[in-house]
Formats: sequence, C-alpha cells, structure tokens
Amino acid sequence: MKIVCLKYGEALYPERQLFADRQGDGTVPLSFCFYLIETEDKKILIDTGCELCEHFKMYVYKKPVDLLREYGLTPEDITDVIITHSHDDHIGCLSEYKHATVYIQKDEYEARKAYFAPEQQLHLFEEECKLSSNVRIERIGGHTKGSCVVFAGKYLLCGDDAYQYRNLSERVRVGNTYSKKVSQEFVEKYSKSEWTPLLFHDSSTMPKTVGFEEII
Repeated sequence: MKIVCLKYGEALYPERQLFADRQGDGTVPLSFCFYLIETEDKKILIDTGCELCEHFKMYVYKKPVDLLREYGLTPEDITDVIITHSHDDHIGCLSEYKHATVYIQKDEYEARKAYFAPEQQLHLFEEECKLSSNVRIERIGGHTKGSCVVFAGKYLLCGDDAYQYRNLSERVRVGNTYSKKVSQEFVEKYSKSEWTPLLFHDSSTMPKTVGFEEII
C-alpha cells in the first residue's frame, strides 16, 4: 500500500475556528491537502480538494486535478473516492471523477447532492464501511453530523475532526464543530494511540508547499 499527500493550497484561517480554547481575531497558516491511497487493485482518493472558493482566500494554490496529473494519474485512473465530510474544500472537485465509486456517509450526501456527477456509483453508509482488508471508514460526527475518518494500515486520516496536530497533542477539540462533546472525545481518544495521524490542514504537513509527497 502507498499513501501520498497532495497539498494544493495555503491560506490564513481564524485561530478560534481551529482550536476551541482560542478567542479573538488571530489567524494561523492553514494548508489544504487531500490524499491518495494506492493498493494492488485500487487507486483511492481521500477527499478531492476544491476550486478557489469564497470561504478561503488562498495565497498559494494549484488546481487539485492538475496536481494529481503531475503525480502521474488522471481522473480516469481513480477507482474510488472517499469523502470525509461535505465541506467545499473536501468535496468541491468530486465531479471530476466520473468513473469512480464514491463512498460517503448518508447525512453528508444529503447535504451536498449537487456535487455528484450522474455517472458516479454511490456507496452510502451510516456508521462505517470497509473498502479492503486495510482501508476502513468510520463515522465520528464531531466536525459535521456525518464527518468520518479513514483507517489505512497504521494511519488515521482525520478529516477535519482534527485540523492540526495541536488538537491531538494537547487534546483541544476543533473550534468549528457540530458536536462539542463528540469532538472532545475524539481528540482525547486519539491523542495517544497506536495510530499515526494524517491531517488535511496542518501547515507542517509534508510537502512544505504545494506539491505531493509519499508518506509510505
């Protein structure tokens, strides 16, 4: 199994949205990433990134599909797409992957039906779903009603139930959350676990700027 991080943008973001213990108008650097998992018979995207959108003013940006092509794959090569939750920066480019099977939690699908291409095969689930022996999706429901994480080998791809490593290392839940209780339970459970977290927005996530880097 291979896991690749693709970083497509950078922006500043309100600190109070990232960390529940912060107040005021401070901002911190925020990266925008999606991931590729390659197995013997599948090429799986974890989220898709987005086009430039009104919620984020990115000062560095590359179209996610172009970044994937630079890595060496086309949208037609992607067999499966897992959506961790339905916010624009995670689902915005979904319609590019017309031949992929899309795995998404039912509540998240209902929130963003317009993002789906008619040709796409859908796999909806309530609480969890397994793609292979070492790739599993689990609903958390902290950041959004149906927000999910992905377990792949020894790695935990956190979606936005943890924005940055500080959420986990200091057990500080995210500020932008659907359920404060569930969000706090999540960071406490996975702050010191056997899983290696992979995040979608931490500024220290490799690569250091827009581009791609193999995790394993």
